[in-house]
Amino acid sequence: MQPAVAFAPNGTAAQNTGGDPTPNCATGPAIKGNINAKGEKIFHVPGGKYYDSVRIDLKDGEKFFCTESEATSAGWRKSSQ
Repeated sequence: MQPAVAFAPNGTAAQNTGGDPTPNCATGPAIKGNINAKGEKIFHVPGGKYYDSVRIDLKDGEKFFCTESEATSAGWRKSSQ
């Protein structure tokens, strides 16, 4: 299932910030789905402890989601912090 985010990443912005820019969903900033060093797929919600520090690289298989249910349906788990 592809994320329901109408967004085309800007390659230049990704190089400048260390990740792809975070798109907005109808409900606010997108949920960030990142893959950690162990290969675990973890999503971070706005306001979460690591949300601001997580950088998403779409080219590495990381994703943006608009809802938590979308993220869990795609096989990602919520960050415990």
